[in-house]
Amino acid sequence: MIAFVRIRPVASGLRPIASTAFEPRIPMPTVSVRIWRTTIDANRADEYERFASEQSLPMFRRHDGFLGVVFAGTGSERVVITFWSSHEAIDALNRSPLYRETVERIEATGFITGPASAEVFDIHDGSLDGLL
Repeated sequence: MIAFVRIRPVASGLRPIASTAFEPRIPMPTVSVRIWRTTIDANRADEYERFASEQSLPMFRRHDGFLGVVFAGTGSERVVITFWSSHEAIDALNRSPLYRETVERIEATGFITGPASAEVFDIHDGSLDGLL
């Protein structure tokens, strides 16, 4: 599926914004998102967040096709939303020894309390507008 965005000049350069039927549209590049979910010991949330910043983020950055990440959570629930250039890049992550080692380390900490799951989607439209 191809999505479209309109580009508007702003002080910092070109920024995609929502389009309307009356404005020219250009194809949005293919981007896939991987959403990983789990639960943690809420009393150890600081440890989890430190692990995410100090170990998970650098690990993701070492993989080809990685575009960005959002770490989020409420209470004991946590999600890691990663953005990738393709499904192949996500498949390569899943097979990566570096990723497997990081998973083993986070599991060994004991602050993960629930099962983990991951879903993959193609992004068809949207905007973050400099949110992060």
